[in-house]
Amino acid sequence: MKRTLIGLLALVLVAASVQAVPIVDLLGDKDGYGVGCPADAHYTSYGAYWADYRTGSDPAFTDYWYTGDKSWTHAVDLTGITPASASLEVMIAGIADYDTWSADIIINGFTIATIPGISVAPDGGVPHDWSRLFVFNIPTWALGALATGVTVDVSESGDGYIVDYSQLTVEPIPEPTTMVLFGLGLAGVALRRRFASK
Repeated sequence: MKRTLIGLLALVLVAASVQAVPIVDLLGDKDGYGVGCPADAHYTSYGAYWADYRTGSDPAFTDYWYTGDKSWTHAVDLTGITPASASLEVMIAGIADYDTWSADIIINGFTIATIPGISVAPDGGVPHDWSRLFVFNIPTWALGALATGVTVDVSESGDGYIVDYSQLTVEPIPEPTTMVLFGLGLAGVALRRRFASK
């Protein structure tokens, strides 16, 4: 009896320690567009328009002021994993900085989010060249399509902007914990029946 209880306690501790580890795919580096500009600041206080601040390790779509659509791909191996949720974090300066402009975030032809235009920056100043951090929820059914590309679509405005980085985070369902807890429940039922019959 004592050994059985110790074994069950050990299983509970193992179950409590097993947690789902997020899967993170970071494209670019969080260096403020190569010039140290944070979110919620004016980009031109740190860097210049049309300048290329990419280093050898930066993807082509980052740290470079550009006019028009930009596309990139995230690829994550989800073999044996059931995603609970997913998010796409993107830091962009100069995007949709007129109130009549907007930009769409598109995955495999589906618009998953729209960046609205702004007329006044959060500091009360002119919004042009403002650095903004966005976090978009990604439908889990769209995760496989990320390999076909994420597109920032500014075709309606022809907007100029710069991307610092793009980070995909997938939160898996913690299946190992679920299975251990299920096993503990079955063991508990078996023990109760065993001692109830004595």
